[in-house]
Amino acid sequence: MQHPLTLALRRILKKPIIHMGLEVVSVASHLNLIPKSSGKGVVFTLHRVEPQPSPLFNPSAHLSITPEFLEKTILALRAENYTAISLGDVPQHLANEQSAGPIMAFTLDDGYRNNMEYALPIFKKHNIPFTVFACSGFINRTHTMWWETVEYLTNKVDHLKFDLGRGMRDMPARTLIEKYALYENIGLDIMAGDQTEAIERLDSLAMQNGIDPKHIVDDLMMSAHELKLFSQEPLVDIGAHTVSHCNLTQISNEELRNELDQSRDDIEHIVGYRPRHFAYPYGKNDNASSREFMMAKQLGFDLSVTTEPDVLSENAGQDLHALHRISLNGYYQKPRYVKALASGLAFKLKKL
Repeated sequence: MQHPLTLALRRILKKPIIHMGLEVVSVASHLNLIPKSSGKGVVFTLHRVEPQPSPLFNPSAHLSITPEFLEKTILALRAENYTAISLGDVPQHLANEQSAGPIMAFTLDDGYRNNMEYALPIFKKHNIPFTVFACSGFINRTHTMWWETVEYLTNKVDHLKFDLGRGMRDMPARTLIEKYALYENIGLDIMAGDQTEAIERLDSLAMQNGIDPKHIVDDLMMSAHELKLFSQEPLVDIGAHTVSHCNLTQISNEELRNELDQSRDDIEHIVGYRPRHFAYPYGKNDNASSREFMMAKQLGFDLSVTTEPDVLSENAGQDLHALHRISLNGYYQKPRYVKALASGLAFKLKKL
């Protein structure tokens, strides 16, 4: 367990440092001080699109952007001559050396109901195709969302004793710093081991404190009926995103195959067509690597996406089952930041 002060300081310092970096890159890009490296374009990761919540304790704020910011992003990049294409058209765009660029493609993970309520009208207004990677366990109500459960739980309690399989913890949760420390330590426990057992323990703990994790899923996620209706919109494509939203690197080869294949079967049963695209849960290098990329390819997905941030490479031979995406992050909702990220400068500098 990490010390609460360490976790709190990391969270406090991270945002202003990133803000500063984005401002620097934005100015450098605008003044052409450094050659741009936008490559062939960008694939964006989104999760929740909704009117901005304003609770003091909001550890998932980075996952939520406003409809207004989504529209400003589209307009800002169109002003930079970006063309919106569907995710399914990305391979052809990458393979075509003569293709006009750059492009922007939009993806939304998990299957939140607000994707239908708030994101769809913006995309329809601007005729933008997009892909929603639906986690079938959430849609079918067979699995709960641990990060949402932990947020509800941490907001409610001022002290918590818990054992998610890695030993008993006893943590205060009165102050904002203590709540963030509790939230992140629970997350570390869940991600480090048997996620199924840890989430079962978490759900039981939540129920003991008057919180029903299944009701949270009902409140936030599309139902199977809603996803089917949503999928019939001409601009919408539904991709697969596992059954349980687990850390794929922590499971066996057989479990990995089932998470990918069963989620695709589940989504096909709901929407009436077989998903061609897959998104790795969490999606960083320590959540998806060569084994997971190979499995997605072997199972016949046309392409798969990570959340490792970068622009699309001009190398047409890049791995279509490990495509980069850039997050539209709720902490940094300014069009100039989007243009700075899409320029590729931040990622070019990071590699130096």
